[in-house]
Amino acid sequence: MTTDETGVAQPEATKESALIQTILKGEKENAVKLASELSRDKHESNDVIDTISEAMNIATDLHEVEKYSEEQMEKSEKAAESALEAVKGKIRVEQKRIHGRVMVASLAADPHSFECTLMLTMLKACGFTPVDGGSELTPKQLTEAVKSQKPDVLAMPILSQAAADQLREIVPMLSPGKHSLGIVVFGRGADNLSTGEGLRSVEQDSLGAMSKVTELLIARD
Repeated sequence: MTTDETGVAQPEATKESALIQTILKGEKENAVKLASELSRDKHESNDVIDTISEAMNIATDLHEVEKYSEEQMEKSEKAAESALEAVKGKIRVEQKRIHGRVMVASLAADPHSFECTLMLTMLKACGFTPVDGGSELTPKQLTEAVKSQKPDVLAMPILSQAAADQLREIVPMLSPGKHSLGIVVFGRGADNLSTGEGLRSVEQDSLGAMSKVTELLIARD
């Protein structure tokens, strides 16, 4: 317990906020410890994932306004990935026998890979065999990856306005002719996109995107 200016005892910061702070500081061991404790307590692992994602959103914001160096961002990403690794076996998803190829990729305008790592982890937990299309791709590299891999669904985190603009320009090239590609985007930058632009779904977070990916593949079978 801590005390305020009046001397009244106050509760310590919650484990959720502590997890966010340890990720922001790049403290891998503490992040793993707190994530494990949260998933073992009354929380569902999906809630812990939300907390980890929130921490990375904050880190990205700090980096964008030049309050976080590239080195600090890398430390935060490693701490977040370590925390995710600690709870991934407890991710609660409805497993079904679903066929189809899901590719996960991100654009160069979104230079940090955690959201891709998170989506790949969730797809594996759901029983899919996802295709890692790569991160920090140029629009040309993304179109070439889609052409080469021929996925049924492309799941992409969109965190910045620049990435949203890049994707908007190349959507027609990603699903040309008879190749009907289900493009699912998620993340705070996705708010600038809409399904009227050739996308199958625009989601706020990775959990929503995961549900939509599953829905699209079930409809395809």
